[in-house]
Amino acid sequence: RLDTAIGWYRATPVARYLGPPGIVPALQRYADGALRHAGEGNSPLRIIAIAVQALLAAWAGRPDDAEALVFREEGGRGDIRWHGQSRSLLTQSQLCRSLLHALRGEADAALAAARRPFELLEDEPDGPRRRIVQTVLLSQEARLAALLGRTELLRERLDALARVPQHD
Repeated sequence: RLDTAIGWYRATPVARYLGPPGIVPALQRYADGALRHAGEGNSPLRIIAIAVQALLAAWAGRPDDAEALVFREEGGRGDIRWHGQSRSLLTQSQLCRSLLHALRGEADAALAAARRPFELLEDEPDGPRRRIVQTVLLSQEARLAALLGRTELLRERLDALARVPQHD
């Protein structure tokens, strides 16, 4: 209901939302609304909206379209570079990239892309925000492990998820 740039930014979905029944229209609505407010400028909101579009393209079986969007976000337009190594921006593109690699059967590249956001998490102090991000990233790795048939990695990530404290 809050149709402002900050409202769309605060409502940013994460990659783990992709998959449940009925989620595609909601994610498309997010991308459309965010892009409407982001315009053509170089903003975090635009980068996130493009990442959501890329995830939707990958999910729809259009990996080439998704790859083009991720490339545009990561370097073609240069947007993501303007914002340094922002974890929130890089995580979206890396998780999309990991899905693209997995869909192409490139298991090692998929898992490497999924690990990159963990490197950016090292500087985050312990607290609720860090634990939320850990949960998102571990969940995504577990999904990838299941998709790729890596049962040992799946067990490791599920064990790691169980060890993430959920409350202060």
